[in-house]
Amino acid sequence: MFELLTGGAVGGLLSAAIAHVFTTLLDRAVGSQMWLKGPYGPPFFNIALFMGLLYGGIALGLSRRRADVLIGALGPSLGIAVPMAVLTRLSLALPWMQIVIAVFVAAVWGTIFALGRQLTNRWAGGIAACAGAFAGYLALQSLTMLAPGLSGWRLHGYLPSPVVLLDGTLTATGMGLAVFLIRRRYGETAAGR
Repeated sequence: MFELLTGGAVGGLLSAAIAHVFTTLLDRAVGSQMWLKGPYGPPFFNIALFMGLLYGGIALGLSRRRADVLIGALGPSLGIAVPMAVLTRLSLALPWMQIVIAVFVAAVWGTIFALGRQLTNRWAGGIAACAGAFAGYLALQSLTMLAPGLSGWRLHGYLPSPVVLLDGTLTATGMGLAVFLIRRRYGETAAGR
């Protein structure tokens, strides 16, 4: 349990920081926000890159297996970038805010489910990973309600805001706890899955 909780927490914290710094650096250096964008709709590349780095790092914290890290990294990055690259080339009267939210939610939660399933070798693991990530999200919301200034603390530049770091840490810790509980429930270990 300790390995999954600390691995998840450290992976979430470090990957949130790295994702923020790398995405900011790339955007400032070469304007990556506009990459893959068509003539319609909002830019999306940086959020796809950020989420891929975040969940790839979370997966690395929870598991050292290459397949797990690829699921974490490619799920949200491709799950956001590919549909949005197509949709921003359509000249339809699309409700962009709802589309972006739907694509983002499907890509991120689909990745969390797939990663939980992969880490436990069970469908219940996917559901548990989603529940753990949601518990982390609820913990973050509770913290921001207790300390309202926390959510308004936005840093500009290369330093990630505390909310971004807490989000990565709490989400990954919740996922780690969920994976541990499913493995324990079925008498599995990481090596013996």
